[in-house]
Formats: sequence, C-alpha cells, structure tokens
Amino acid sequence: MKRLRDTNYGTGNPAGEGLGGRRREKRTDRRRSRKAPTRPIRVLGIVGGMGSGKSRIAKMLAVRGATVIDADAVGHALLDQGPVQEALVRKFGTDILGPDLGDGTRQIDRRALGAIVFSNEAARKALEESLHPRMRTTFERVISRLSRQVSPKPGSLRLPAPIVVLDAALLYEAGWNDLCDMVVFVDAPRKDRIKRVKLQRDWSPDEMDLREASQWPLELKKNQSQLVIRNPDSENETVLEKEVDRIWSRINPAPKPAASSIPKPKPVVPDYSHLIEDEIEELSPEQPRQRRSGGRPPRPSQK
Repeated sequence: MKRLRDTNYGTGNPAGEGLGGRRREKRTDRRRSRKAPTRPIRVLGIVGGMGSGKSRIAKMLAVRGATVIDADAVGHALLDQGPVQEALVRKFGTDILGPDLGDGTRQIDRRALGAIVFSNEAARKALEESLHPRMRTTFERVISRLSRQVSPKPGSLRLPAPIVVLDAALLYEAGWNDLCDMVVFVDAPRKDRIKRVKLQRDWSPDEMDLREASQWPLELKKNQSQLVIRNPDSENETVLEKEVDRIWSRINPAPKPAASSIPKPKPVVPDYSHLIEDEIEELSPEQPRQRRSGGRPPRPSQK
C-alpha cells in the first residue's frame, strides 16, 4: 500500500537573482497553489485467540469512526463466489456443498469444509491457496478506494482520513500484517475464551484447540504486536472502554480541543462499509455453477 507523505516544498531563490531566480520563484508559486497532500490512511490490525473478543473490540472502534474489514466475513462471501467454490469442489468433492437453494445453486457448507481442513494440514493449505490471495486483493482494493475518498478531485470536499481496522485471526499466518501500521493483540484468559466459543459457536474446548493448533502460538502473536488489550469476561464495560480509547488515541492522534463552555456537536463519520461489499462483487462477480441433484442432464431432442 502506497503511503502519502507530507511534502515541504522549497521556496526557490528568495532573492530572485537573475532570470533563473525568477523562474524558480514562479515554479515555487505554482507549487504553493497546489493542494496540500493528505495524511495517510492508518490501518490497525486486530489479532488474538479464538473467543478473545476481537470482533467486540472492532465494533467499539467502529463506533469511534473506524471502517472495519472483517476478514471472516470477506472469506465467507468469497466462498460463495464461483471461482473459489469451483476450485474447492474440484479438490474436495461436492460433499462440501449444502442443499440446493431452489435455483440450482448450492453454497459451501462451512462446517463440512471445516471438518476436512482442520483435521488435514494439506487440505487446509489447499483452502488457503484458493482463498487467501483473493482476500488480500479485497483488503488492498478497499484500502485503495478509501485513499481515493480522502484524495478527491480538485475543488471537491476532502473527507477526513478514515482509520481502517482489519479484524483477521490469521493476520500473521497469511502475511497480512504488512498492510497494517499497527497491530493490537486482544488478550483473554483461556477459561473465558472457552466460555465464549461455546456460547457463540457451540464449539467444545477440543474443537477450539484443534483449530488453534493450525495457527501461530498466541504468545508469539502477542510478542509480535505493538499493543496489547486485555478483555476478560466481565460485565464492567468501563474498563474495556478506556482500553479501547487508549488504542484509538494511539492510532488516531488528534490535538485536544480548546476549552469552551459551548458544547460542539460530534462530527458525522462517513460510512465506508459498502466499499467492502462492492469490492467482493467486482473482484469475483461470477455465480456458482448450477448443479443438478442427480443424474445426467437430458440430451437435446433431435428432430
């Protein structure tokens, strides 16, 4: 991702000595009339163990104005696109497909697919090879489109630079961390994570451990991250809100407003969430192939 840098333009020859000096002065005037470069979009990655509360933290950051890219949601959407589905059916067979949706198409049954890939390393790598490049392309294109939003055409309204939150459990494993300016690790006790995955996904501790065994050790992810936020199972939201505020101030530094007795209205935060769906559709618009429930297709009648 290309980053925009603030550029300090020179002032040419202040004395304006000779013809060359005047020319440099004219070039300087043209440069001064240009639009100042925008500040870079900042991308915050979120990692942590299963059930650590990554999505919860991401939602709290969204309330503060961040545009959240949910890697799981992007991956699930791409699974239902034609190219990925066809590649996986060729690899694993039609048993990974769910029932007919009524129009001759079938979507991938993620539970059936998970039972295969999380018990077989070769199958997991085959899934990642089919899916991860398309996911990364989606992330890059969303970030690029956001860059164009804050670098509009001359004369149009400049929007505030958005903060992008990339919520991705496999951020380090897939190498997506190089898209991020900063990575935060969400730390939660194991007993709390077990409780959450049981409640949210109906997973047993063994199933959680099986899935985490295919990922980096949590301690390694924690050491690689720049920030750590603790999220134990608690009904006290105040402590967590303060932690999220601390993270937000690190990724989105802003000068403190001057003291005033008149309260200022909160600025309206632009909503960029539609860009994610747009990029998924533009990246892979092909629909899954229609499949008959059984038997060969009838041959055309010959007259």
